Amino acid sequence: MNDGILTVVNSTLSGSFDDEDIQATIGSTVEWENTQGTGGFVDRWTKLMGAQTIQTPVAGIGLLAVNLGWHGISKSGTSDDGGLWVLQIPERIVTLENSSGALWSEDAHVEAVYNSVWGNFTSNTTLNTDSNVVIILNLPILSVDSVVVDKGELSVNSPLEVTATVSNSGVVGALDVSLDCTLENGSDARLSPAYPQLEIVAGGSESVTFTWRSSAEGEKSLNCIIIAPVGWIGPVEVSGGASTEVVTWQGLVDAEDNAGMVIAIFVAMGIGIILAVVLAMRQYREQLEAESEDEDSDDGDGEEKDYDDVEDELEDNN
Repeated sequence: MNDGILTVVNSTLSGSFDDEDIQATIGSTVEWENTQGTGGFVDRWTKLMGAQTIQTPVAGIGLLAVNLGWHGISKSGTSDDGGLWVLQIPERIVTLENSSGALWSEDAHVEAVYNSVWGNFTSNTTLNTDSNVVIILNLPILSVDSVVVDKGELSVNSPLEVTATVSNSGVVGALDVSLDCTLENGSDARLSPAYPQLEIVAGGSESVTFTWRSSAEGEKSLNCIIIAPVGWIGPVEVSGGASTEVVTWQGLVDAEDNAGMVIAIFVAMGIGIILAVVLAMRQYREQLEAESEDEDSDDGDGEEKDYDDVEDELEDNN
């Protein structure tokens, strides 16, 4: 019997070839009043569960459904890229009323295990009889609160210190959280390390410092987001993002703009050298002229003394 209501009143059912007099689906209702069934091991009625869709918060989660049906069997599986796993076993009895009128219901649950770079996370969710079951799994809830630079203007290729702060509002911590920081247009940025990492405890926040360099001048800003682990479903906005203020990178030397300055410097240096040479030659010439005048003066005095001596000798002879 599919979904609907079956009422059995003041009747006798006997000779069932199955383990129950009435077999119904989980969505139906069986009303058994003042009726005699086959009895013994044959139940008055059973309800079967069809396929169930299990929704997980991330893809690739390992799942184990335990204590399924009357026989309490187990079944394992893995959620697909959309975080879904279809659970289905044949003849899965989830509730029944035995021949004595006692009710029984399945007591199943699903164990979920998610192993990721942020850590290993597990949960145990009761498996009800709904066609769609959502697995509850506590995961870190991370966001980049701020990305701050230590200066707003510097030369190209100079190191710029950047500090990113990440918070975790979840009830579980996260290990090895990596940041992906790019320029405002989405192109790669020169960072050291390339992917800054940090660890954030549940309900806490942490900061990481790294270096940013730019090989081109201009105004640029840096945007940082959290790299979600493999299997994460949905946009990365779950992990948040933040940007720096605009940083101005200046060129070291512009050959065209500074050509005139370079020429002027060389001209000034040439003129200085020429003036120094002229001054040195002039001083050298003056020194030579002074020495020549001293020598001429010494030669004149010697000739006068010799002439006087000759006159004295002549007078003595006479």
